[in-house]
Amino acid sequence: MQLPSHGEWSEPKAKALDFPTGHARRGIGDPPPVNTVRIDVDESIRQHHQAACGGVLRNSQGEWLMGYHKTLGLRSIIEAEIYAILLGFQIGLQMNFQRIVIYSDSLDAINILMRDSPPNHPLKDIIGEARDLLFRDWNVELHYTSRDNISCADFMAK
Repeated sequence: MQLPSHGEWSEPKAKALDFPTGHARRGIGDPPPVNTVRIDVDESIRQHHQAACGGVLRNSQGEWLMGYHKTLGLRSIIEAEIYAILLGFQIGLQMNFQRIVIYSDSLDAINILMRDSPPNHPLKDIIGEARDLLFRDWNVELHYTSRDNISCADFMAK
């Protein structure tokens, strides 16, 4: 899977939002530990079953680093969520972040990535690509959180 070009990253769209200061903001989870980047990811299914995904990157002070959005076409909800996670990994790797914590509201997607999948799984290619990055030799964590804690990522996905 190719990383989105800089023109596809939706930084201006989300930067226009007025985020209050402090980390106890609605839709923005707690900042990650020092020297760690938090990436919140989500998916969206639009009219005619068209999928998209997006994410928001924040530093350990909770400050906005960037956001991203990618239109995926006809995809399932679970596939779109795995794409959102995969793009988060790829962007983190491309930007040379050493410590990343990714948050998703899809327990199904997390379980698929954390557990062995049968070799004939219909999403085996994207699962394999995401798992290769998840278990690469770097400091990355994948966590479940409620939708309320990642509403900015939900906005990016739409």
